[in-house]
Amino acid sequence: MKYYLFAFACVLASGCAAIQPPPGGKEDKTPPLIDSGAVVPAISALNIPRNTKLHFEFKHNIDRQSFMSAISITPYINGVVKYNWSGYDEVDVKLPDTLRKNTTYIVTLSKDLKTIRGGPLTAPFQLIFSTGSVIDTGVISGTILPPVAGAAVPDLKNISVFGYDLSGINPDTLEVDKVRPDYLTQPSDKGAFDFKAMKPGHRYRLFALVDEFRNKVYDPGIDSYGMPSGDVSLDSNSLSGIRIRMMPKADTAKPQLQDWEMQDVYHLRVRFSKGIDSASVRAENFSLHDSISTKQVTILSAYRENIERKPGAVMVVLASPIIKNATYEIRGSSAIKDAFGNHLDSNLDRLWIKAVDIRDTFPPPKFSGMPYADSARGIVPELDNQFSFSDAVDTASFQAGLELFDSSAHPVPLLFKWLDGIRVRVFVAKPLLPRAWYKFVFKTASVRSPGGIKFGSTKDTTLIGRFLTDIKTEYGIVSGTIQISDSLLAKGHIVVRIASTAGDWSRILQLAPGKRDYSLAEVPKNRYRVQAWLTDRADGTYEGGSPIPLKFALPSGDYPDDIDVRPKWTVEHVDITLQ
Repeated sequence: MKYYLFAFACVLASGCAAIQPPPGGKEDKTPPLIDSGAVVPAISALNIPRNTKLHFEFKHNIDRQSFMSAISITPYINGVVKYNWSGYDEVDVKLPDTLRKNTTYIVTLSKDLKTIRGGPLTAPFQLIFSTGSVIDTGVISGTILPPVAGAAVPDLKNISVFGYDLSGINPDTLEVDKVRPDYLTQPSDKGAFDFKAMKPGHRYRLFALVDEFRNKVYDPGIDSYGMPSGDVSLDSNSLSGIRIRMMPKADTAKPQLQDWEMQDVYHLRVRFSKGIDSASVRAENFSLHDSISTKQVTILSAYRENIERKPGAVMVVLASPIIKNATYEIRGSSAIKDAFGNHLDSNLDRLWIKAVDIRDTFPPPKFSGMPYADSARGIVPELDNQFSFSDAVDTASFQAGLELFDSSAHPVPLLFKWLDGIRVRVFVAKPLLPRAWYKFVFKTASVRSPGGIKFGSTKDTTLIGRFLTDIKTEYGIVSGTIQISDSLLAKGHIVVRIASTAGDWSRILQLAPGKRDYSLAEVPKNRYRVQAWLTDRADGTYEGGSPIPLKFALPSGDYPDDIDVRPKWTVEHVDITLQ
């Protein structure tokens, strides 16, 4: 070992001059290499003195701050840890308290550890030793799964997996936002993780998170997380197959009404503090009153103008004009919510409106046009298009003015789902025929503004959009079986999701209650990932649980490999186990 008296004389917070890393040099991302033979205590050592110091040596110079962020000792020790550095490749760690009797300790260096040139540790390093004559040898292993429904996938190198020993405590009192875990590990670049030196016969609570503050506790609204389907018991020396699916970062902040703007006497734009869920943007979720007479102004429609650029802006369309210089109060109901399900506080959120200078002219609604050019080819038989206008329209008049005909001029029934006051999904109940011509016919003169308000004259035009459907045999089929216990299946039904690896195509299939086998037909040629989960919700939403309040995730699973789908081929045995 190397010893430098000057370095040993200095500790953190001392006044000694800092030793600087060597300047210059080309970028070197070589990862830190730990000299395992020089580690003190030795790996798997027994009967270690309770006042021992830790010692590490490295093959490359280490960024000292990253070492302090990367090191963790479980069970945790209260107090301030001190670090005595010898250069940049050797460090003594002085613990603030004596270790416990007959206890297995795990010292982990996480992937936060870096060299002075930024090369990160590729996998966590763990030093396991015992102050007694026995080292706990239990192992719990599992896999981190990506979120469902296209949510952003956290970088695996930023994920930590926490483990809490529930033996001897009331599990209902565990506060993961305040208590550090008894065990900590990180997944590999394939998502696999394992806890070592666990105690057989004990029960554990696990969950994963992106620990943004590196404080080793869960910070609600800050840390994204993943929950398993329940606590686990280590009944033998090893337990495998734990699945933890990551969830998008929780956002617990309620949306708030911030300000307003009168576009004209019939159009009131309100702005929220954050993006609003389009499904909650409805006329009935807003109210407007004259502040003097308290007379209510009827609201005909509401819609989000520019979802991407102005996610918090909502246009409210009024049945009668705003009176200049009069004062009004607008409120939103608690049914209004953001994308994370946080609801508006209807008792607090209100805006006072007084329009001093307001125009009384306004253009008619403009139709965005057909979803594809006339004589388009290769349209999928599962027709599902979105139509939109620049301003609110009477929904019934639009539905009456849009028709779909087959090549024999027979009408094809259409289904409509209004997303808000200006956007509507138009789709068919069953797929159209393959390689067949169809045409949309839209009579613009039939469209009216809501409530019969004359926003201007609409030109009498008939728009026609012809298209040729694709051939079913140009698609492939994906089929498989979902493995799940009868007791779990009785709690809900199974949902299967297939999505292209490029993220440009996906489909969700909800199986009938009690059904395990699935078949996804008419899947375009591409490369795909397949996921499945159990849910008890009618809309098929994945229920990923939460650390606070404690709610375990329902079982889920992924097919371990990407699959290639080819025309006229069936990819069979894409079987998934739900845990």
